[in-house]
Amino acid sequence: MRIAVFGSILLLSAVVGCGKANNQVPPSNQAATGTQAGQASATMEDSAESYADEFDPARREQELLTKLEQSPKDTTVLLALANLTQTLARTTDDEYAAFKKSAGYVHQAMEANPEIAKTDEFLQIAGEAFYNEACAFSRENQIEQSLKSLTLAVDHGWTNLSHLSNDPDLEHVRQSPLYAAFDEALQDKRRAHVEATVEALFAQTYDFAVDFDLKDCDGQPVKMKDFAGKVLLVNVWGTWCPPCRRELPDLAAAAEKYKSQGFEIVGLNTESETGDEANELIRKRKKEFGINYPCALVSEETLSQIPNLNGVPTSIFFNREGKILARVVGMIDKMTLEMIIERLLKESPAATDGAKN
Repeated sequence: MRIAVFGSILLLSAVVGCGKANNQVPPSNQAATGTQAGQASATMEDSAESYADEFDPARREQELLTKLEQSPKDTTVLLALANLTQTLARTTDDEYAAFKKSAGYVHQAMEANPEIAKTDEFLQIAGEAFYNEACAFSRENQIEQSLKSLTLAVDHGWTNLSHLSNDPDLEHVRQSPLYAAFDEALQDKRRAHVEATVEALFAQTYDFAVDFDLKDCDGQPVKMKDFAGKVLLVNVWGTWCPPCRRELPDLAAAAEKYKSQGFEIVGLNTESETGDEANELIRKRKKEFGINYPCALVSEETLSQIPNLNGVPTSIFFNREGKILARVVGMIDKMTLEMIIERLLKESPAATDGAKN
């Protein structure tokens, strides 16, 4: 079985960025909805590839430019152009010029309507666009401009700060005497954003429960009741889903890091394949990504228990009493993941032997 994947499929887009994984979480104004930047407002059952077969980017760009000429401050058109240009950057002769062009449309949208910076539509595009703009400026040795773009990227949902230390496109920035202080300030700003996001997630009420009695891809039983007394993350994902695959290394690292404290993860897979074929595919992905927790092909009965499940990945966090205290829709970054886990572990400490395995 397969449900719609969250991703930037508007126009064609699975937004690319300097060859990096798209890894975004929204500022605190978005956290109350439990959604993440980098996910599309619309979902599609069809894959991006099949959609691309029917998509003529040159014609679409011309249509949008014609509309923009008629309405220069139309933010919907500006963001559509930004998204399209970002997506198709790697098909151009100069991808970095395309990245700057894409970010230019985002800047125009902000100037046309500053309030748009608070919307999901804007955030799903802006963080990545500003990061790629920073890469382009760095390659041109425009250090101060690159740092400004990096700041905008973080302010608008770009989260992969660890990548700053090894991204070859940012080599000139890292060599600058301005970088050390900038990086420290950026980390502080990012942490403040995440703290606000997590606080908003925990402030919500999740009035549903999830129970399951399944077999994992190796045929072993996986039951919700077996995790009683544990802090549990149930991650609904699919092997076919790029954002799902991108978050797997952080999930596996968290499973290892917090296991001794009584934290567990269960992966519930939604796949187009069924039976042995699906289980073989899941086993392959587990080996490929070093997944160290059970993954089971999810049943329709289990999925029906989760309201408004329109896309994956979706992460549901339970405290030791089995109560849902946080839900994150879309790819979750390492800092957010660890902050949620640590809060749950602190708020529901283990019994004397509750953390033993």
